[in-house]
Amino acid sequence: ENEILYLHFFLQQEKVRNYLKEHMEGTTKRRRLKVDTIMKFLLPLPPLQEQKEIAEILQTVDKKIEIEKKKKELYEELFKTMLNKIMNGEVDVEKIVIP
Repeated sequence: ENEILYLHFFLQQEKVRNYLKEHMEGTTKRRRLKVDTIMKFLLPLPPLQEQKEIAEILQTVDKKIEIEKKKKELYEELFKTMLNKIMNGEVDVEKIVIP
């Protein structure tokens, strides 16, 4: 599984994606890569243990990013709720104490 994750994360790199985009053929709606283009693409393949470690680190980073996105969504929702309460007069702005 980690080997697949390593490949997934490698293919997500902007420089890799740009290289593959540049070598796509076909019309705008049906762009594809030829097998020989993919076969010529050199994939750096560290030892299996290193691939697993890289994949685990990147998974951890992805999880942390997801947690931070959820926190941001919660703070935005809290802001909207508080703004709505202030605008409706449910919260007296004069009594808000900022530490």
